Amino acid sequence: MFRQLSKFGWSAVAALAIAAFASTAHAQVGNPTGSFEITVTQGGNQIAKDTVTIGPGGDLSDLSPIFVDGTRESHTQIGTTTGGSPIILKVVSDGGALEDFRLTHWYIDVPLTTNLIDLPGPDSLFDPNGGPIDVEISSFEFDNGAAVTPLVLNSPNFYTSFTRDISGNFYETAGSNSFNQFGNGFIDIQVPGSLYLDGDTSAYNFDLLASGTSASWRWSNILNPGVATMVNDGAGNTVAPLTPGYVFELGAAVAFVAIPEPATASLLMLGGATLLARRRRK
Repeated sequence: MFRQLSKFGWSAVAALAIAAFASTAHAQVGNPTGSFEITVTQGGNQIAKDTVTIGPGGDLSDLSPIFVDGTRESHTQIGTTTGGSPIILKVVSDGGALEDFRLTHWYIDVPLTTNLIDLPGPDSLFDPNGGPIDVEISSFEFDNGAAVTPLVLNSPNFYTSFTRDISGNFYETAGSNSFNQFGNGFIDIQVPGSLYLDGDTSAYNFDLLASGTSASWRWSNILNPGVATMVNDGAGNTVAPLTPGYVFELGAAVAFVAIPEPATASLLMLGGATLLARRRRK
């Protein structure tokens, strides 16, 4: 249930912000399709790497949460911890096939088994004493062949990433929003897009690696909670996690805006330059 609420929170808050940016483009973004590669590293050490198929008949065929279509979204194993626990991936896609933007949510979990995905396994997804975390996605495509630009918005309420503990509580990592900051309860305790685009390369960066009909990007230097980071109990109270530093889930979000025809490209130029320039400033 916690993850379902998180997905709804991202959809309701971030989609409104993206709509203003995307309304200047007239091209359409279809549904995810084909195959892509995901690589998860911590402090330069590979945690998981796999090629995943997405769309009808793929590893990830159901991209809607249960409260939308009545069935759970698909999941697939992308790796294994050193202790033998499975590492799984889920992707949720928001936006109709005819819309000019699409919002996607990515969830990397370490459950007890691939059949009991809501129960935490014995191993943490990340080493509590390890370094920052990178997640890279390569060759992501859409079924209508749309050319897109992956992006996060330079906004405090574009929820870009979070980590959760063994109880499903949000870690209050450095830079994350505070409890109920935007009226969404503990769903607000996520790292905003504004930190991913602030030019500070020491933490929270969004790297556009390729745009077009095949898109690639990376969330990099995501801060690892570590053993000293507190969690929120869901009622606004900061408490110590039951297992300090244990991460059950990493979540991340990215939007896609269709690359417009030349007539509308100039309208997007200013907004796009603002997003990219903040990364280059330092």
